[in-house]
Formats: sequence, structure tokens, C-alpha cells
Amino acid sequence: MDQFKRVNGKLVPMTAPEIEAQAERDQLQVIIPEDRIAEKYAQIEADRDDGLIDVDATVDVAGVIFQANPSSMAALNEALTVFMALGGTPDGYEWRDAENTNHAADLTLLASIAAARAKQVNQIWKTSWARKAALELVDPAAEGALEKITAI
Repeated sequence: MDQFKRVNGKLVPMTAPEIEAQAERDQLQVIIPEDRIAEKYAQIEADRDDGLIDVDATVDVAGVIFQANPSSMAALNEALTVFMALGGTPDGYEWRDAENTNHAADLTLLASIAAARAKQVNQIWKTSWARKAALELVDPAAEGALEKITAI
């Protein structure tokens, strides 16, 4: 079967290399829902991981913004663990907020920062679980499957 292209307003037969190139382009445009599901699953996990290791993560504790990136949380959790074992923070102990302002820090403040981040992390996981559950409900053979997958 001959294939044609328009050149200067006229239809002319396509050459064999042109037909082959067009077939390759057409093939690349075929999206298989099962493949898209696998891609979306990987995207959900990447989105989750990005949230968990967000270097710009912050938390709001009583109107004060504290850094909550992985290195800040590691330092905070280390301090919290030590001072809990000792029964409290030493006099004059301070924790710095995201604006580089020091705040008197007792166990309540340190635990509040940790709890705020734990709540964020829990929400990141819950969002990931919900998206995966929604993805599992998509029937790849159903009409509109690609749209449903994209929306998740």
C-alpha cells in the first residue's frame, strides 16, 4: 500500500526510508497501560522518597519555622535522645530556627519539632499508600485507563 506526503500542496509517494521512519514514530506513540502503570508506580515511590529526604523540609512549631531536613532531624533526634536519658536539657540550651534565631530549648520544644516532622513523614507515606491503592484499582483494559493512571 502506497503512502503519501504533501509537498508544495501536492500528494507524492513516500520513499521506503520515509515510510519506515514514519512507522517507527507511530510505534513510539503507542502507550501500553500496563507499562504506564509500572512507570506511575515508580513515580509514586520517587515522589515519596523526595519528600522523605527533602533538604528544604521545615516544620512550624507554635509559629516558629524549624528546619526538618534529614541532617537537621538527625542532630535533633540525637540531642533529644541524650537529653531524655538525662531527664532534661542543660540550662541555657538552645535550638536554632530556620531564620537562624536561637530559642531556649527544653525537651518539649525538641520533641515538638520531632513530632511535627513525624506527622509530615506519616502524611508522605499515607499519600504514597493511597496513590498505590488507587493505581491497583485501575483496570488496564478498561476505557479511559490511561487517563485514570495519569490522574493518580
